[in-house]
Amino acid sequence: MTYLTAHAGSDGTKDNTLPSVQYGLDSGADCVEVDVRQKDDGTLVLSHDESNRDSVPLADAFACLKKYPQAKMNCDLKAEGLEEAVYQLAVSCGVSDQLIYSGTVDPVDFHQRHAKFAKAEVYMNIENLWPTIYENMLKGVIPLRMLDVLKDAAAQGIHVINLEYRVYDVLVNDLKECGLKASVWTVNEMGEIKRFLQDPQIINITTRKIRDAVACREELC
Repeated sequence: MTYLTAHAGSDGTKDNTLPSVQYGLDSGADCVEVDVRQKDDGTLVLSHDESNRDSVPLADAFACLKKYPQAKMNCDLKAEGLEEAVYQLAVSCGVSDQLIYSGTVDPVDFHQRHAKFAKAEVYMNIENLWPTIYENMLKGVIPLRMLDVLKDAAAQGIHVINLEYRVYDVLVNDLKECGLKASVWTVNEMGEIKRFLQDPQIINITTRKIRDAVACREELC
């Protein structure tokens, strides 16, 4: 079954707030997404851009998550080097087996590094592998070495590539050849959601229209 992830701010809730997290958890989603940064004092908070004093502590979001043991939380890391700190906090909150990472995850020596946050699944953002990928592909230019890059990622132990849904069709054959699944973001059109729900290559759909997406999946089942 394809995962459905409630994007931060789904269905009109405010991004990166506890009501948004709670809404996602109550919606029937398999996962809720939050953006994660670290304040100067080391506190991990929900924030897309620079954090401020009103940013919600990640620990509070984990406390909500713990009440839903069947659900997961996709921590979209907005700065480098947060993987281990987020994982240690998740361990202390009792939710380490409910973690998914996306965002700024370093692919270098991934196989060795992943042992330090072993229970966290990783949806590796494609721009971590090729920083100019969107700039090129939205111009219709496919990097010549993209297949080699994806093969290297698979060899490192990466299983899922996280990418903007509009470029998925361009890379689907390369992903298949490398044995990689795809997580697509942010899909808000119901026609596209239905199409991706029926594509076995897609492991996750992140959407702001989470209740409609859940209903669509139920109809297809």
